[in-house]
Amino acid sequence: MALALFSRPPTPEQFEFPAAYTSLSDTTQSSFDYRFDQVAPGVYEYLVVAWLAEGVSIFEVEEWVELAVYEEPVEIHPGGLRRIDLVADFGLVPALESAGGGR
Repeated sequence: MALALFSRPPTPEQFEFPAAYTSLSDTTQSSFDYRFDQVAPGVYEYLVVAWLAEGVSIFEVEEWVELAVYEEPVEIHPGGLRRIDLVADFGLVPALESAGGGR
């Protein structure tokens, strides 16, 4: 899975250029703590949680399966981002890649 952060809702062409991204490799947990360590202070308006099939790069956005989107302005200050709870719909992933994996 991956999380991508954008300063505003992206156009299809802008999905390849998030302000920050991180991947979550352990998908067996029911919740995750995540960090965007290299984010410049500012207001961000779009956070997406995406499923990536095995071997797919975060930059292959046409292959993402969006599981959750957060579309509220969030102000990031140096050293932190407030806690954001997202509920991801794993029913959107075709049988978790037919039980063969993904990330």
